[in-house]
Amino acid sequence: MKTFNDLISYNKYLNLSLPHHPLMDSRVCKQAIPNFPQVSDEIQVNLFKISLKKNFNGDINYGNNKYYTENGLMLFSKP
Repeated sequence: MKTFNDLISYNKYLNLSLPHHPLMDSRVCKQAIPNFPQVSDEIQVNLFKISLKKNFNGDINYGNNKYYTENGLMLFSKP
């Protein structure tokens, strides 16, 4: 399994441009997806992530609970 502990190596793996700052990066997902590798072994990413999804309506399962949103979504994940 390949492990990533920094944005620079993770971005290189995903065929993305280098981040403007080594500790933070910002991407529009649909612009980045065409660059992703077609095939990948299992990876582990030891980075925090904040995702914003505008215009999202629907149910989200989190833990044992289900939440409904109609005003977009913000997700946080940790390594």
